[in-house]
Amino acid sequence: MLVLFFFLAAMALALPSPQRRIAPKVAYIAIDNPINSLYSINASIGTPPQVVTLMVDTGSDTTWMDDKSAHCLGTGGKASSSSSCASSHALFDPAQSDSYTLLSKDNFEYEYGGGDGVQKGAFFADSFSVGSTDSNIGQQPLVLHDFAMGLAIKEDMIHPEGYGMLGMSPKYPATWGNADMQILDVMAQQGIPTRSFSMSLGHINARSGSLLLGGHDPSKYEGSLSVVPMERHRQTGTFVDYRINVSSVALTDSRGTTKKLTPDDFSSVSCLDSGDDTTYLPPDMLAALVEVTGAFQTEEDGWFYVPYDKELGGSMDLEFGGLGKSSRIAVKLSDFFAPEPETAPDGTRLCWLKADTNKDDGELRLNQPILRSAYVVHYFDEKVLGLAQAKDVDQGVGSLKNVVEIKPGDSLFRRD
Repeated sequence: MLVLFFFLAAMALALPSPQRRIAPKVAYIAIDNPINSLYSINASIGTPPQVVTLMVDTGSDTTWMDDKSAHCLGTGGKASSSSSCASSHALFDPAQSDSYTLLSKDNFEYEYGGGDGVQKGAFFADSFSVGSTDSNIGQQPLVLHDFAMGLAIKEDMIHPEGYGMLGMSPKYPATWGNADMQILDVMAQQGIPTRSFSMSLGHINARSGSLLLGGHDPSKYEGSLSVVPMERHRQTGTFVDYRINVSSVALTDSRGTTKKLTPDDFSSVSCLDSGDDTTYLPPDMLAALVEVTGAFQTEEDGWFYVPYDKELGGSMDLEFGGLGKSSRIAVKLSDFFAPEPETAPDGTRLCWLKADTNKDDGELRLNQPILRSAYVVHYFDEKVLGLAQAKDVDQGVGSLKNVVEIKPGDSLFRRD
């Protein structure tokens, strides 16, 4: 009888449990939106961990933060002051980290916003922990070791002031010495199976969005993902950021009337940059957007505005990669506007149309507005982007039970 008991117990252990679930190898990270067009995450650097707030930027390749001694003790030149120290959300003190390694004392130099902000300082490697992952001991942060980052000692005119940066673009080479600077590479080496992530910012007035490393969350978007190839940079011929082919642009007004703005053979490449709050359009498209929203131009600065309390119905309807309606994303017209901190001369509160005509390269740049209305999967291993209409739900961190892990060779993202 005893022998039979042990035999049955052994068989029970060998059988798979119907309730057992293999945890996806992903990390879910909360994105905060404290001032409408600044999207940031909290991360912990070093041992013991020091919390820093970093702007999420899919147009930048380097992760960096401020050197605490330079910004709080007055050793960093122009930007170093007590006000610089008090306003910073991204201070890191290397002397307080047991896992800190200096890689280069003065080779870190980074331009942000086409030269609007310049940071100079050191390269270092340390531990980087962020978000939440599922494990056999419950949810834990994702911890990346020996991640190469920049430490800003001097900075000039950086906007927004007081925040560091989480660089998510795939620019290469991305190493300093033997340390990797590209977070996609580091996470793929240390537990996340693929160089992939999903992002949803939430609409302009939302205060939360999410970044999901290594997976996507179907509970956050409508229908299925449309998979479109990433486009190479026109001048370098390489993949330096997240560019996508736009094949149709239309505007739908508040009454539901749609006007197509592009011919049937239209094809243009657009950059999706979470760090840029302005959409750049050809002059005729900008004029159509101004007309459909009823925005007015001011003499003082030449930008376009609407009253703060104006109800903005309608959308800009975008299609991608020649896939037609199946790839359509309806970008709410309200997502092109941001509250203006200063009032009009008569005291009226305004919202600022964050759109302008093309930059010098002539490409569309959709940037933040589309990332507010779309759920976007960035899969660098396969060089594709997956897009779907974001649901009108809280786009903050969801349940890991809803997450689908992106595995190597995932058939959903293959375009053979």
